[in-house]
Amino acid sequence: MKKVLIVDDEAVLAETVALLLKRQGYHVLWASDGSQALKLIEDQRPDLVIADLVMPNMDGLQLLEWVRDRRSLDSVKFILMTVKESVLEPLKRHRVEADDYMSKPFERGQLLEKVKKLIGDS
Repeated sequence: MKKVLIVDDEAVLAETVALLLKRQGYHVLWASDGSQALKLIEDQRPDLVIADLVMPNMDGLQLLEWVRDRRSLDSVKFILMTVKESVLEPLKRHRVEADDYMSKPFERGQLLEKVKKLIGDS
């Protein structure tokens, strides 16, 4: 069973995404910020991290950089999401090493399509 870690300080959004992915057969983990996500990533080795860009303590970009700096986590895929769609294009242009990007709110089908593209079916 493929593991997906959702990292978002908005509990309602995280729960909605978790429910959607669980219904598709994925094992879902959740952290409310990047700092909490660090331990889960090390202990659980998710196949995919879906992280909000703006969070307290450690934001999604810092978490992404932490993951990419560890060779042992090379296989972990990463989707960076934000409500500030205007920041996505600059991130892409500066070649931030996320595997994909999403703006919130998003369509359920769009999320599932990106997850399946990156890690396949559950």
